[in-house]
Amino acid sequence: MAALYIHIPFCKTRCNYCDFYKSTSCAKTEDYIEALEREMEYRRGYFGDTPVDTVFFGGGTPSLLPPALLQRLIDKARSLWNLEGVSEITVEANPDDITEHYLDELARTDINRLSFGVQSFIDRDLKLLGRRHNAQQAVEAIRAAQAKGFGNISLDLIFGIPGMSLREWENNVLRAVILGVQHISAYCLTISDNTVFGDMAEAGTLIPASDEICEEQFMICHRILTDSGFCHYEISNYARGEEFRSLHNWAYWCGKTYLGLGPSAHSYDGDQRIYSVNNLEKYIELAGTEVKSIRQGHVNLKDSFCLIKDGEMSVIGMHISPYEKGNIFNKDPLRQRRLLMHKREILRLFARIKQDGYSLIPLSIYFRGPRVKLELGLAKGKKLYDKRESAAKRDAKREMDRTMKSRGRY
Repeated sequence: MAALYIHIPFCKTRCNYCDFYKSTSCAKTEDYIEALEREMEYRRGYFGDTPVDTVFFGGGTPSLLPPALLQRLIDKARSLWNLEGVSEITVEANPDDITEHYLDELARTDINRLSFGVQSFIDRDLKLLGRRHNAQQAVEAIRAAQAKGFGNISLDLIFGIPGMSLREWENNVLRAVILGVQHISAYCLTISDNTVFGDMAEAGTLIPASDEICEEQFMICHRILTDSGFCHYEISNYARGEEFRSLHNWAYWCGKTYLGLGPSAHSYDGDQRIYSVNNLEKYIELAGTEVKSIRQGHVNLKDSFCLIKDGEMSVIGMHISPYEKGNIFNKDPLRQRRLLMHKREILRLFARIKQDGYSLIPLSIYFRGPRVKLELGLAKGKKLYDKRESAAKRDAKREMDRTMKSRGRY
């Protein structure tokens, strides 16, 4: 199994929280498509004999491109690599780009999975985030796609938005469930440097959500989605059955070979990671040459992932601190283990696993500056092992309850 990622860097506007590479001008679209095709030719031997199982158009805003251009890139990929057994081709879409005509055109392509950047069903939040769509447009776009026969739809939500109450977040998650989508991704808002939010936070005009609020919203999301029949297969991702897991992201988490095309895109061949220049003009100029890529050296999977058993990773996508390398369990496999991880890395944690009939259940998550502490419990069936609370934990919970009450959150 291998994966192909194609970055579409164009956006009409830049969201206030986004730190991905993108361009707010679409003037060089045709030049960029030709550069991607040159890059594909140059990398034609990248996968060897390994078949490509998934293709993902990410951004940026891929839905700004006509579906025919997306299909043109798919056809080019088919001419170079083995896509005979490709099972998932995803395109990210903004709700306000979706029209009946666009969906008709999309239905004529090989794309079979849509991922909508909804983020919130509250117009106030969408305006704060700098999103172009409103809540009603998000609902209408998803329903229109369903009516056109798309049966594998994912939507993104963001928690930890400043000013969002626990009840509002609960309603956001419930609304996503009611829409009947097959996959939901829920990400904690990250305020990064060199973004509008980063500047606002530095100036004191944006107050980030507290660690306690982020923790509570994470647990609300987990409870609602798992109670609604979703499988929590990665820290940020929930699928309505195993058949609707994101196979593309699964390839990343399993350490499979993947090729990333476009400015700032990353690739991994099982031994080395490379990434492209994060500049559209330079990429167009250098695409198809080795000059555009910067080699990052060798990667030891045993240093990158937590638990590998019989050649398979039981905990997937967990990039852990040096002092936490090794098995996630103590010598007693029925004990809980607390992990300290980087905030971005924790959101890639595969939080629920099956090993010898057991599952890892997220009990609590604490955001502490750039690091995160996640507490996991080990369960078999409906029985949760070693769930006794320590006195220190009970005291911490009481303190959090008092803080929440004082802020009017309860």
